[in-house]
Amino acid sequence: RETVGHLRDLPRYRQILATLARYGYQDVVAALRLESIVRPIERVALGEQVASLSRPHRARLVCEDLGPTFVKLGQLLSTRPDLLPESYTEELAALRDDVRPFPAAQAEAILIEEYGRPLDVCFTSIDPAPIASASISQVHRAVLLDGRVVALKIRRPDLHKIVAADLDILKNLAQLAERHIPALAVYRPSTLVREFERTIKRELDFSVELRTIKRCQTQFAGDARVHVPFVVEEFSTPRVL
Repeated sequence: RETVGHLRDLPRYRQILATLARYGYQDVVAALRLESIVRPIERVALGEQVASLSRPHRARLVCEDLGPTFVKLGQLLSTRPDLLPESYTEELAALRDDVRPFPAAQAEAILIEEYGRPLDVCFTSIDPAPIASASISQVHRAVLLDGRVVALKIRRPDLHKIVAADLDILKNLAQLAERHIPALAVYRPSTLVREFERTIKRELDFSVELRTIKRCQTQFAGDARVHVPFVVEEFSTPRVL
């Protein structure tokens, strides 16, 4: 009741727990005392093929199934051999965040919302087909009015809301882990989630990346071995780079 009471998105909480259960992590759900949130039909494992996989491999599949927040969490955990055995860090290091692109119409809508003006006064052309698509953003080829070709990086629609809901759930799960699983409490899961929250919020804000690029340009100015792409600040926002 305490867990359900403060959540904004119970269906998402149930989805996370059901995914853990389906991939053979029913023991984790039970240890957190959250079995009642998962419907009996959702506790069914995915079949013999999945059951034959190692637990680290299934942990990676859980992250992939649950989307951007958990892909990024898995990538962070892959760098923490102080928290996880090598079998887990190696498996999670293989997480890929290339995902299905979102429609070009949504990309254009985001650009118009960010710029507050028609796109034809900003660009000569924008390729509707992305050249890359990842969990946080996708990239389109575009041409500025002065003829320069640019990579237009656009954050996924509504991603900020999705990540915020997932972070709220992760904070609650961390608190429950510290309360009910003594073996995990010593690793301070709540502290780890707070660290992850800072990391992913920075990654969602493209203005942070813009400042990093500018800093690198200054630091490596005059070094012929290093090339740092230019940034068009006029058309860069927290959601677009």
